[in-house]
Formats: sequence, C-alpha cells, structure tokens
Amino acid sequence: MKTLGEIKYELINKGISVSEEAQRALAWDEALPNPAENELTLVLTENLTVKPQPKSPATDRLHLEHAENKFMLASSSGKLEVMVAPQLHFIKGSLNQRSPVSGNVTLDGFCLKIFLRAVGQKNRLNLTAEEIIDVIQMAFEEEAADLIQFNMDYCKDPDRGFKRLIPVIATVKKKFNAFIALKGFPPDDLRILDQLYAAGVDIINLPLNDCADNLPSKHSISKEQILRALEYASGIFPKGAVWTELVLRGQSLDMKQSIYELMAQNSLPLIRLQPLAMPSAESYIKLREAAQFLQDASTQFKIPLKWMYPNCQYLTPLDAGFYIEGAVPQLKTKPLYQSSFGKKAEEGFAAFRRKLRIKNISDSFESAGL
Repeated sequence: MKTLGEIKYELINKGISVSEEAQRALAWDEALPNPAENELTLVLTENLTVKPQPKSPATDRLHLEHAENKFMLASSSGKLEVMVAPQLHFIKGSLNQRSPVSGNVTLDGFCLKIFLRAVGQKNRLNLTAEEIIDVIQMAFEEEAADLIQFNMDYCKDPDRGFKRLIPVIATVKKKFNAFIALKGFPPDDLRILDQLYAAGVDIINLPLNDCADNLPSKHSISKEQILRALEYASGIFPKGAVWTELVLRGQSLDMKQSIYELMAQNSLPLIRLQPLAMPSAESYIKLREAAQFLQDASTQFKIPLKWMYPNCQYLTPLDAGFYIEGAVPQLKTKPLYQSSFGKKAEEGFAAFRRKLRIKNISDSFESAGL
C-alpha cells in the first residue's frame, strides 16, 4: 500500500484528471477556460498538500471526483477523500486580469512565493517595489501567509541581483510583520549574505544540485561555490534557517552521503519532487529511502525544524513521516507559523539576534579600518 507521500509523488509525476462534476464544484467555468491553467491545490491530509497538473483522463492517472459535497481521489485500488484548498481572490484576480504579478506569485501552505528576475539592459527587477508591496498587502488582508519567500532567478551580475533586492526586502520588513525567506544563487562576494540578513532575510535557500546543473555553461556555479556559500551562511543565519535543494537521482548511498554532509554543516536539504520522464517502482523506493535519511540525519544532528513549513513541491525533514512506510503520518515538529505565541516570540528573538549580528559586523569593519 502506498504512503500518502507516495500518492503525492504520483500526482506530481502523472498529474490528475478532473471530472466535470469536480470542475463545476471548483468553479473553473468562472475562471480560466483552459483547465490546465487552473491552479489546483489538493490537501491529502493535514499538512500534506500537492499541486498536480490537470490532464486528460488516463488508466494510470488518479482522478478527482465530486459527489455529496466531497472530493474523492479515485484510482483502480480505491478512493481517498481529499480537500481542495480554495484559490485566493488576489491570485485569481491577477490571473484573470493578466496583471504584472500574473505567473510570478503563488501560495504554498503558509508561504507566499514571489518570483523575481533581472530584466532589460539595466537588469531591473521584473516587479517594482510597489507591485511587490501591493501583492503582499492583498495576501495579508486575506490572512493567507505568514512567510514571504522571494525566489530570485539567476543573474549574471556578480551580486546575482541581490543588491537590487536588498532595499525591497528592508521596506517589506518594516511594513509587514512577517518572516522573509530568499532563494537564489550565491554571490561572488559572500559578504552580500551579511547584507541580506541585515536587511531582514530570516531564511536563505541556496539550491545545490539542480540549479548548478541547469545554468548555461558560461555562467555555471560550481558545487564547491555553493557549499562555501552554505557554510558561510551557517555562520550568519540561525541554526535551521540555511537550506539547500537536492533532487532524486543517482544511487541511494550518494543521496545519504549528501544529506549527512549538509546537515553536518547545519544546512537543511530539501528534496525537490519534480516529474520524471519515466517514473518507476524504483523511484518510489528511492523516495522512501531519502525520507528515512532526512528523518534520521535531522535527529542525529539536532537541527531545529521550526523554520520549515509543509509545502507542495518538496520532501523535507519536517514532513518525512508521510513518506516512510509504517511511520506516523504527521509533521516531526510544529512550525512556528502555526503558533501565534511562538511566532511573536520568535519575531522578537530574531529581531534582537539581527541587531547583535549587525553590530558585530559594524565593529569588525571599524576595527579593520573599512
């Protein structure tokens, strides 16, 4: 019998077909005309969500049905009752109106993700500070997010575009009571990571395998560069707030070694669950093994998982229990975003820690005559 995590992985790999009854219940006829353009978020169980791609029916594809006010995920082996997360008004509105944020904003659990890139000859950000502030404001008005994540695409500039982003982050931090995560590529001068932390970034994600492999060769960033950046970031950010990303490929022992080496230097690996060209039974075995490695390593190295959150695209040490056969299907710990008291306490501690860090950096610069 497949675990809930494996069902999630199957949905990512094969997509989902949606019955006409389910489409009507989802009000797709009032949204976009093409079902494949509609954003569908399934809640398989509490804290386990997935965004499968709507596709045409097929014998090996899970099918979403709707009857008696319930959504059911149907397969040849039976049915599983699921929930569908409602699409928020500000996201639906941006898609319908084709506004500047269309395709550049999505919600993943507690996390509002904003996708940025440098455009034009002057490498300006694709969204202005005003557009970013507006979309965050709309998300907060719907009480949709507690964590804002900026995903910065590759920029050929040595600073990877971060210097353009720093004033935006500082403005967001002053205006909104929220945690900020940043996903991007390591700059040539690692001291820019200090500036990002000082501006208000709480969590840094420097993806390892996948991003380095997908860059154009003349702009490639080596594995060693990313590892150095992760090690440097671990000396700046709180323990558990430095992340990287791996993908499921190669031998299981290689994956185990990568996970343990990263956690030994206080970097938390997230495993991206991306569609495979030819998913097989072996793929699901590797998935279970990777989940076990993540769970065991996080216990061994005692890295706090409170900064993590349940999300649609990744297997993490936080939710590994959903993928391990016989394990309790629940989060390993409660994310701080789920506790208003814990959130407020952590906000205060994070602000105090940031002030100390900035003072220490300033003092070291002054003593060095910089």
